[in-house]
Amino acid sequence: IHLWRNIYNLKNINFDYHKKSFFNHLYKKTFGEFLVAIPSYKRYDILKLKTLKTLSSINKNHIYIFCNEKTNYIDLEDIGYNVIENPHENIVQQRNFITEYFKDGQKLLCIDDDVNALIHRDMGKLPNYSIFKTFDDAFKIIGENMPVFGFNSNTNFRSIAELKQGIYSIIFSCYGKINDKSIKLTVEEKEDYEYICILAKQQKKVFKMCFIGVSTTYWKMRGGIQARLNSTERLVKQNESAMYLQ
Repeated sequence: IHLWRNIYNLKNINFDYHKKSFFNHLYKKTFGEFLVAIPSYKRYDILKLKTLKTLSSINKNHIYIFCNEKTNYIDLEDIGYNVIENPHENIVQQRNFITEYFKDGQKLLCIDDDVNALIHRDMGKLPNYSIFKTFDDAFKIIGENMPVFGFNSNTNFRSIAELKQGIYSIIFSCYGKINDKSIKLTVEEKEDYEYICILAKQQKKVFKMCFIGVSTTYWKMRGGIQARLNSTERLVKQNESAMYLQ
């Protein structure tokens, strides 16, 4: 309960004080148990401008960037990030590759390369220096029977709920999980729904923070899935995936 209050009551923290405090720098250096995995496809500039900027409060050597063309991202390795060659172009294959790369039981924050910010329903954009604590507190809540946490898929916040436990949809643009190599995703689109279906069959739960939304430009940002499929082709893939999941 204490951790839940910490997450929800972020607006009550004196961020101006903690931003420059010794404890904030110490918190960044004494990194938690989780690692960060970012799949990126033909989005080097976007990755630097958006997701890496959003994650600036997290130590670079705990961030793993999985890209199809490592030579285009190699300078990120020179400044401390881990850059891993991922041979796959398809996003679901990329996600499976990332799952296989890390050991079972690893706490893993998975985030796409075009995330602008995390938006709190009451206080707006979360300051970068509070993002680490949001993730770290959530990882302390999840476990064997509730192995994943996630956020609102957008920033409209129509739901009045604060926190949910159970079978709920989350958006794969930013989520945390206890890594499980036995889970293999198969659908080319809507793999986040497939993942929740797998958890439901295993009688496991999702921890969803409904008061935080992920800000990103779905379908419009160059690179990524848009580099492979136009809007019409992507809709076809989505419909095929939806029919399969039924």
